[in-house]
Amino acid sequence: QLFDIQQDPGQKFNIAKDYPEVVQRLRAFYDKWWEELLPTFDDATAIHLGHPADNPARLTSHDWITTRSTPWNQQHVRTALKGEGNIGFWNVEVVEAGDYVVRLRRWPEETGAVIDAGLPAGEDVPGAKAYRAVPGKSIKPVTATLQIGDVAAEQAVAEGDEEVTFQVKLKPGKTRMHATFETAGGETYGAYYAYVEKE
Repeated sequence: QLFDIQQDPGQKFNIAKDYPEVVQRLRAFYDKWWEELLPTFDDATAIHLGHPADNPARLTSHDWITTRSTPWNQQHVRTALKGEGNIGFWNVEVVEAGDYVVRLRRWPEETGAVIDAGLPAGEDVPGAKAYRAVPGKSIKPVTATLQIGDVAAEQAVAEGDEEVTFQVKLKPGKTRMHATFETAGGETYGAYYAYVEKE
């Protein structure tokens, strides 16, 4: 399909038959792009940790590798989407060996919200319900766990903590990073936000 966005922003009138040369050019470009991507589908794209251009690295649940669905929007994060198929891991590459500080959070640091706090619904918008218009669920974890490759650590989570901080020594290379919060009743949630900084 082809649309004239200037004249038809609602994309109601398909004009592909009137511009076959444009359709052919765009299709050829798309096919070339797709062929370039195909060999990379089996590659595990890694988020760099300790790279000077992005230190600290900011990781979100959107980038988890899972067997079902990642919490990819604020409604999922606000409702604390969890479950074995929804909590995943990050593919990471430790760029340089050294001492790292890893901060695990329920909410992004910009909110200043504590781990066990709920959040009020954000402003709605006309039309479909905005993801942010869902109230943020309160969770009550007592333990935070972190695993990066063969480095594993666990810490207690106290009521009112904004984040849980781990100091770890990491080796360079590609690996997986897992981070979770667990309640006294055994419910497990992913750490929806993580900040990793090389010291």
